[in-house]
Parts: sequence; C-alpha cells; structure tokens
Amino acid sequence: MALAAIPVLARAQGTEVDEGSDIRARVSAEMDKKVVKGFHLQAGAEGRFKDNLQGFNDFRLMGGATYKFAPWLKGGVGYTFIGNLNKNSVLEYRHRVHADLTGSVRLGDWRFAVRERIQMTHKTEDINVYQEARNALALKSRLKVSWKGSKTLEPYAYTELRHALNDPSFSATYNKATSSYSNVSFLGYDDSYCNRFRASAGLVWRVSKRNDIEFYGLWDRYRNKDIDTDREGSPTWLTEGLVLKSLTYKTGMYWTVGVAYRYSF
Repeated sequence: MALAAIPVLARAQGTEVDEGSDIRARVSAEMDKKVVKGFHLQAGAEGRFKDNLQGFNDFRLMGGATYKFAPWLKGGVGYTFIGNLNKNSVLEYRHRVHADLTGSVRLGDWRFAVRERIQMTHKTEDINVYQEARNALALKSRLKVSWKGSKTLEPYAYTELRHALNDPSFSATYNKATSSYSNVSFLGYDDSYCNRFRASAGLVWRVSKRNDIEFYGLWDRYRNKDIDTDREGSPTWLTEGLVLKSLTYKTGMYWTVGVAYRYSF
C-alpha cells in the first residue's frame, strides 16, 4: 500500500463533495441448473430502483456458471447485460463480465467464506475518455458468514470492499486562490483506489426443495472520483495540455432493501 501511494502524491488532488443518502430497492429472480455434481449454470433478471424508491435505476439480465473444485473452493464466471437509465431518462447499455474464486470453511453450524471477484464493465454510450474508462475494471473482496443450523432458514451477513483499478489520472498544479488547475497532463488509466464499502444482512428461506426466497438489507458507502475535463475547451491544448475544470470525490450512502427468488433444478 505504501508503494502504491507514492505516485499518487504527484497527481491532481481533488475535493470532497457529500451527496447525502438515498433509499433504494432491488427485485430479482434466478434459475440454477445442476449439470453434473459440482457444476451449475445460472440465469436471472433484476430490476433496481432509486430516488427513495420513486425512480427506476436499471435492469439487468444475467448468465453464468460455477464449478466446485473442492469442498472448500468454488470458481465462477458470468455475464451481465445492463440497461442503465441516465439523468436524462435515456437508457444506456453496458456489458459486464466477471470471474471469481470463493474459499470457505465450516465450523459447526457456521460457514465462513471469502470471495475475490474481478469484473470489467464495457460502456457503449458516448463518453469522454479523459473522464472515465471505456472498460472499467474493479476488484470486489467479500467476507461472508452464514448459519447452517436450520434446513429452512439461513441467516447471513457480509462486508465487501470494491476497488476501482483503472480510473483516469492526471498531474496538475492547483491554484487555491483561483480554484483552477494548470500544467495538466493525462497520465493514463492507472489510478486505483477503494471506492465502495458495503455491509449486508439477510435471510434465505427455503420454501421447498427447489424454491428459495431471500430477503436482505444493504448499506453502501461510496466514494467515486468525478472528473470534468475537456480538450476542446482550449484552442492551445496541444501546447498547453488538457483543460481540467474540476476533480472531486463524490461521497454518499445507499440504503437498499431487496427480495430475490431462486428456482433450482
């Protein structure tokens, strides 16, 4: 961590903006097909709501596969199609792929699991490539504990850290008197930082052998870099560099309630 922090000192420093909190909701359904012992296929759909449950955020269509290499180790891959509603009420389509490994241990009726997931999200909408990466990479690290003492009910809780791996980065000189940047240089897509912390608690209700219903609550604390830059804003950018209008870190909280249905066969 110390070595990773060294180049950050030369980069443009941002300001903090608190965006407050929002109450959100998720509703999903999934099918899980056992092909052979240890190998499963999944498919599902999800809808997400925001703005204190008054607005639609996005819908997702998902597919994937998991394989249990050993009783304590499971791997998975997946694809998600995302239809995201932007601030202008226009749907933007994105494609996400992921791969993960989960290691677990059973201690009596308790199960502890650590999952590491790498994901890439491809943005198809028109973007400023100096403000965000076209193919955003992220690493998600989750620690989960669940209680296996009942055949019908399984409560659980987890915490998760999400790291952005390839955000745009700049070097610049900031003038506090004028609140402006000069000597701006684009360094590439090499900024990595923790931009999300999550904590969740939930309950899986096994209604029958093939049907599960899951209820959960999710607390999400985010800190996202927001860059406003424009090459075309300066007629002399070839010699003077980019125009960096602002660099802020937007922070806030999401409180999410969710319900998920799962059919296994």
